[in-house]
Amino acid sequence: MAELLSLQGQLTVALEEKARLEEDLVVSREETRVARAETKTAQTETVDARWDGFVAEAMVSICEKGNRNKLSKCKEEVKTSLTGTRAARFKQCVGSGQAQRAS
Repeated sequence: MAELLSLQGQLTVALEEKARLEEDLVVSREETRVARAETKTAQTETVDARWDGFVAEAMVSICEKGNRNKLSKCKEEVKTSLTGTRAARFKQCVGSGQAQRAS
């Protein structure tokens, strides 16, 4: 009879521990979900910043010195030519860890 009572006590303790661990698991899963969302946001921001830097570098490399109007027009043309498909391809390559290369 004493052994049965001892085993019932151990079972009660084990069930309480199981319930606590299940609660911890739920919390851990939520924390993981939040961390993954934050990581994705940070990665997107990083890729966008790298694209902006790439465009700025292209403007400096391509546009020759000149008056304000000439530089402004050149920079706008560079910016216009580096949109859409090129931006998407650049961001895809950077996001996948491939080398950056102008197309």
